[in-house]
Amino acid sequence: MGFFENDGAAPPTGSLAPLSQERIIAALEREGISYTFDSNDDLAVGLEHGGFFFFIGGQFNEYLRILGRWYAFLPTDMLGEAIQACNEWNTQTIWPKTYAVANDVNEVVILSEHSVDYEHGVSDLQITQHLACAITTSMQFFEYLNESFPDEWAAYQAQIEAQELAVAEAQAVAEAEVEARYNLDPGSVNSATVVHGDQTAPDSLVQPRAPHQTGILPQAEPTSAQSASAEHSPKRDNKDRAQEEDA
Repeated sequence: MGFFENDGAAPPTGSLAPLSQERIIAALEREGISYTFDSNDDLAVGLEHGGFFFFIGGQFNEYLRILGRWYAFLPTDMLGEAIQACNEWNTQTIWPKTYAVANDVNEVVILSEHSVDYEHGVSDLQITQHLACAITTSMQFFEYLNESFPDEWAAYQAQIEAQELAVAEAQAVAEAEVEARYNLDPGSVNSATVVHGDQTAPDSLVQPRAPHQTGILPQAEPTSAQSASAEHSPKRDNKDRAQEEDA
């Protein structure tokens, strides 16, 4: 059709610096948000109800895609209900885009997504705004899913609690073995370090990790980004937009 054609040349960025993973990390650090990298070296953040990936793509690494995933899974026979929940959210709110898919192990995964093209560069404030919008509105969506599928969310929480209990019990056994082996006073072993043979290792290397801490979505403590959710309410944004259009 000839509209908005691009000749494939690198876009001019003017006074704005190009998007980069280092700048995304810097924005996360400014907000006090913990992050990690998965086995594919993708930048990831885990929060209370779901985890997030931060992808940079495009011919010139010009767009930022933030993908969120609700921690709980649904059985495949609930795919229709999951799609309906996503459709209801998408028709009532601006952000984020949401959808449900069935994976190859007969589970329904529910995702959120917020993507922006920064072809002509981006400021630090714009990156922070993108992160805030994607994370806070996705967390609102995940809370909506918790209420829509309470049994599945409760099952996930019970699984995590059971694994945390197993970790605590394993740690107690390891500490008792160390105390007995080295004739230490009970309780004197630092829980941050356990001894295996003649080697010491951080307990993070020997304790089993919860499902959301392995592979793609590590768990992290809730951060200040969550407390800002009210300032980025998609429902309020919809209302404000309608009022502006009426004016």
